[in-house]
Formats: sequence, C-alpha cells, structure tokens
Amino acid sequence: MITGTAERLENFYHFDEGVIADVAEVAHWQNDLSFWQLADKYGLADGLSRGVDPVTGRPFEYLRLTPQEDYDDTHARVLHAPMATPINPSLAVRAIRLFGADPKQQLVVVGNPGPVGSNAGTLGRQEIRQVWNGDLSPTVMPTIRLLGDLGIKSVDHLGYSCGADKAVVASALSSEYGLTTKQQVLMEMASTRERGLLGMLKAFRSCRAPLAEYIKNTGSKPLYEARRLADVGKLRYAGGLLRLSNVAIAKVLSQDGFSARLQESISANPDMRSTVIWGGCSELADNTYLTELMDGLKLGYGSDVIRSFVVERMLHAGGDDVDLHAAMVLQALRAT
Repeated sequence: MITGTAERLENFYHFDEGVIADVAEVAHWQNDLSFWQLADKYGLADGLSRGVDPVTGRPFEYLRLTPQEDYDDTHARVLHAPMATPINPSLAVRAIRLFGADPKQQLVVVGNPGPVGSNAGTLGRQEIRQVWNGDLSPTVMPTIRLLGDLGIKSVDHLGYSCGADKAVVASALSSEYGLTTKQQVLMEMASTRERGLLGMLKAFRSCRAPLAEYIKNTGSKPLYEARRLADVGKLRYAGGLLRLSNVAIAKVLSQDGFSARLQESISANPDMRSTVIWGGCSELADNTYLTELMDGLKLGYGSDVIRSFVVERMLHAGGDDVDLHAAMVLQALRAT
C-alpha cells in the first residue's frame, strides 16, 4: 500500500515529502503487476540492449529507459550496478522503480561481470592487470564510449556498493571525453578501509543474510518474480564472483581508495555536486571513517560541492529494497 511504503521509508530517514510521495505512488501500482507486465510498460519486455565495445571487441549490455514526453536527450542519469551484478530482471526492477518515481530524464543502466555463462562486461588480461594495480578506469570506459555513441553530453553518475566506486571513477574520466558531470550520487561504497582481498570477500558474503528481509518488505510482486528469474544458482553465481575480472575489482574495493577517487572526481568537475550516502549499520561502508572524511571534505570544498547523509538503521543490503534505493537517489538529486 502507499501508506505502508511511505511509513517504511520514514522509518529509515527523514526523506523530503515529495520524494516519499513519488516513490510510494509508483510502488502502489507497480507492485500489483507481473514482472513481464512491468517490463512491457517500460519498453523492456524484449530484454536488454546488447552491443560490442568498439575498442575492446567484447560484449557490452545495458538498459535504457526514456521518458514518454519531451525530454533533453543529451542528458542521462547513469546507474552503475553493484558487484557481480549483470543486466538481469532484478536490476531492471530496481531501475524501473527509480525511473518510475521520476520519469523526466532518461536512465541508462550498466552492469558488471556476472555469473558463469555470461561474458558481458568482462575485462581483458591487460585490463585485469590494470584494475589489479588499483585503476578502475577499464571498468567504466565502455560506458563512457556508449554515452558518446548515444549522443549524451551531460550526465549524473549514480552507483551503489561497487557501483559507487565505478561511478566516481566515471565522473573523473567523463570530462576527458566531452561529458559534463552535473551530479554524482555515491551510496554504500566499499573501499573505505583496508581489509585485504579475503576480508572483502568475507564482508560481501556477510551482507547476504539480511537480503531476503529487505526484498520481502517491499511487497513488490514483480521484484519477487524478477529475483526468481535472475537466480542462476549458487555454483554459477560463485563462479562469477571468482572471475578474474571480479577478483581484480574486489581487490581494489578491499583497499582504502574512496577518498582519493572522490577528490579526483571533484577536481575534474569543479561545477559538479557530489552526495555520499551510507548506512549507519553497514557491514561495508565504515561509518566512523566516512563521517570524519565528509566533515573534512565539506570544510575543504564547501557544502554546496559535497554533501552526505546517513541512513542510520540501514545495512548494506538496503540497496536491494527498491523503494529505499529510489528514495536515496532522488533525495540526493533533488536537494537544493
């Protein structure tokens, strides 16, 4: 129900009334549809868009949601997916909820190397070496090239978990390729302290236990169905996590690199606004570290350049609550 969604969001954070109203309203009617009805309504019934990156020659998959009414087709919101999440029905529902709550600008969604059997977004040997040594740029360059091919001139980069680290790198690189980044929204980034690769993999695994409860609380029939459709089984999922591409990415996330990447992106985009969001109970985002970091950066850059807020009772799996995810993004984008 609308009231139930609104109350649930209010229990997480003091979101603006307009944000809660928009998310609750779209949740009310979307939740009664099947996944395929929902996908058809948003032009995704035929599935993802697939192409080949012109530089690497490897397959690249994405979703694109466009407004029905007139819109600025040179601007896009770009959603970078979490770790080992390919373009699949579950990610599609997350994107549809966000887009449905604010359907005025196009939304481009890009995934990550996924389970065994899907090679989209994987890295070549040289790129794996580059990422292993701390440079995430190979993970976002296909996206930047795609945006150029689509005629995009300005972007808002959005990302959750691994997607946040990719989004901040994409913001830093965008200006080099003729793209203006207006805003970036970085949620639940993992690279906030040194853990080591094994520690990072254990931390990711610990985040899975609360996942089912966050999904159940949405009351979303299409999300439940999408999760079943996206389930590839434990072996294929584990095999995806152990891809060299994902192991190299996990190594980067296991180190304390977020601060440097964030400041690099701000230097590259002096007119950009950054919003950093994390859960107060997160297993990955270090609350103490991020609080101190944001306080220092706000003093250095000003609160008009960088902002932050903490969703106090949220665990890392909160991003899989499609309503909470949409509310966090819209709260950041609409802040004045």
